[in-house]
Amino acid sequence: MLNSLLMSKLDIALTVLVIVVAVLCVVGISCIVALICIGWWVNTEKQYKNLQYRVEDAWGTIERRLQKRAELVNVYVDCIRKVKGEDDEALRELMAASKFAVEEGSQAHVITSNARLTLLLREFMASVPVRYPEATANETYLGAYYQLTGVEDDLDKSRRYYNSTVRAFNSKLVKFPSKIVAKRMEEHYEKEPYFYLDEAEGKRRAEKR
Repeated sequence: MLNSLLMSKLDIALTVLVIVVAVLCVVGISCIVALICIGWWVNTEKQYKNLQYRVEDAWGTIERRLQKRAELVNVYVDCIRKVKGEDDEALRELMAASKFAVEEGSQAHVITSNARLTLLLREFMASVPVRYPEATANETYLGAYYQLTGVEDDLDKSRRYYNSTVRAFNSKLVKFPSKIVAKRMEEHYEKEPYFYLDEAEGKRRAEKR
């Protein structure tokens, strides 16, 4: 009788022990999962902030180079005017586009107006040997031409880098589950605009993504 009572108490103790261990395991696993989730959430927030910083930094570089280009366009056009001795419609159109491109406005305005200026400037510079052949032998013009060409190359590189940072940022905004974090953050992130010169370039880049 005594042995049966002891065995019964032992069984109860073992059962209680098993339940306690099971509860502790569940709590422990839950804590580990919670810590992993919190760590992932914090890391994802940090990634968003880093990506946003890269986008803003890349855009800042573009703005500085756009301003430098506008200054050089003025110098470039003045050189042609001095060599030619007069103004013409092509020069006035280029100057008007350059002035419009540096006017204060939204980011969309900056992108659209400067994309138009880039295409117009490329076309104009390619036509100079035919339109103003005397300018191509002028040292002052050549100096302005090489400076402007250098800025255009730098601007093109900056634009491609900016688009790559925007691509990384925008992709993360739509991917699950990281997009859940973006919707809960105080910054209220939205997709950033690409800086393409025209629709054709945008389509080509989209096909590569």
